[in-house]
Amino acid sequence: MPRQTVRAYIGNIPFTTDETAVRRFLGDGSLCTVKDVYLAYDQDRDRPRGFAFVELASAAEVAEAIARCDGQDFGGRRAVVSEARERSRGRERFRARRLGVKEPLTRDKIYEDVG
Repeated sequence: MPRQTVRAYIGNIPFTTDETAVRRFLGDGSLCTVKDVYLAYDQDRDRPRGFAFVELASAAEVAEAIARCDGQDFGGRRAVVSEARERSRGRERFRARRLGVKEPLTRDKIYEDVG
C-alpha cells in the first residue's frame, strides 16, 4: 500500500525565514502538528533558498494546510503551499544521455565504475 503524503511544500517564502516563522505560518500546535521543517539552504549566498518542506502529523493536516495557507501572505510574499512530491530522477537521466549510456545511471552504478 502506498504511503500517504504527510509532507507539504511551501514556496515563495522570504529568504530571511527561519523554522519558527514556518511553524507559526502553519499554526503549529493550534491548527496542525508540525513534526519537522526542512528549509532549503543556499550555501553560496549563505541564506535560505525561499522554500521549505514540512512534515505534518497526517495527510488530512496536509490537505488542511494547503486549503488554509496557499496564497496567503508570508512576510510580504504570497506563499505557495502544495503537497510535496517525490524527487524526480531527471538529473540521472540527463547525465546518462550526456555520457551516451543507454540505461539511467544510479549513484551505485557511478561509484561501481569509478571504484
